[in-house]
Amino acid sequence: MLVSGTAYGGGQATAPVPIDPASWLSYDDYPVSAVKVGQHGTVSYRVFVGDDGGVISCIVTKSSGVPALDNQSCASIMQRARFIPAKDRAGRVRSGAYDGKVTWTVPQDASAGMPTTSMRIVFSATLDREGALVNCRMTFGSQDQPPPMEICRSMRETATRVGVAHRPDSPDGVFLVSESTTEFTGKPIAGVAPQPLTEIGRRTVRFHVDETGRATDCREERSGELFSTARSPCAEAPRYRTFDGSPVATDGVVTDRSGWRRRPSPDGV
Repeated sequence: MLVSGTAYGGGQATAPVPIDPASWLSYDDYPVSAVKVGQHGTVSYRVFVGDDGGVISCIVTKSSGVPALDNQSCASIMQRARFIPAKDRAGRVRSGAYDGKVTWTVPQDASAGMPTTSMRIVFSATLDREGALVNCRMTFGSQDQPPPMEICRSMRETATRVGVAHRPDSPDGVFLVSESTTEFTGKPIAGVAPQPLTEIGRRTVRFHVDETGRATDCREERSGELFSTARSPCAEAPRYRTFDGSPVATDGVVTDRSGWRRRPSPDGV
């Protein structure tokens, strides 16, 4: 994670000076939805600083292409950033502005930890009657976000290969769904409900998180064809934690399921 910036504002004798910008964000701020699918990027932002050194507002001046990263950048900066206030030529404190960037890179250190939060991520793609990709989206919780296009292309290619893309019982095309859920004991999933679909494949991985936060004892069952799969909890040996940073012993299950349903005709029939 890299936070950098430059002062901004014409006519200022001294510009706002950031205080310990490295402490403004950490890997704990990385949106879970972005970590799950490996999304990364650089967010350019501008903050307006009051004469007390506090941040008045934050705007994204150049998007990373990932709304979750854009939103989290300003949210964390608004909460934690502090400045030495700008001064005018007479030495009086005044408001000012500061331009900066946040570069988000997916944490590679397993000790950074993943929160034991139950979640559901849904990728959905629409194919027309010719099997062409019409649109694709990713839904995390109740929010839609731009999906990684390689997943959209993989969904179309798999649907074509297994004979789902062209179905006589769905002449106007098909709606493809790839759903991944991670559930921990005693923590229900909030947000989007499971998608109604005709399943073509399912994968279930049950696992235990020990006292050190390590995922162990993974037991996988798989059937049929899958458009995409989540990372196995045991394959990369991630470390789990609670939101206060302490490890926790619990049980979890990852479920991937893929399927389709009819695309409604233009007249709604």
